[in-house]
Amino acid sequence: MVSGKPPLPPLFLESQQVIIAVLQKRLIPQLLGEDPFDIERVWEKMDFVAPTYLMSKAALDIALYDIMGKALNVPMYKLLGGMYKLRFPIVRLIGLGTTEEVVNKAKKFCE
Repeated sequence: MVSGKPPLPPLFLESQQVIIAVLQKRLIPQLLGEDPFDIERVWEKMDFVAPTYLMSKAALDIALYDIMGKALNVPMYKLLGGMYKLRFPIVRLIGLGTTEEVVNKAKKFCE
């Protein structure tokens, strides 16, 4: 199901519908045939045709690294600088609500 609401409204205003439309109408047509290893060139084209659509471009960026990793038969983390830590903290976002709702949600996350 495609939501009309942005994934993180306070941070990004691109809804799933907007992301899909930008991908289909602006980005993908301009990038077909490009070499996924030419990240700088791809980003230059994306910035030209969709300068303010960061989430839409991020979706394609991660897809490019996935394509490269599969082509090279290496995990994506190797392409992104290697494994730095084996463990890292998990971050959760708590939406707006009453004090009680927010406290209860925070307690559940801590459990």
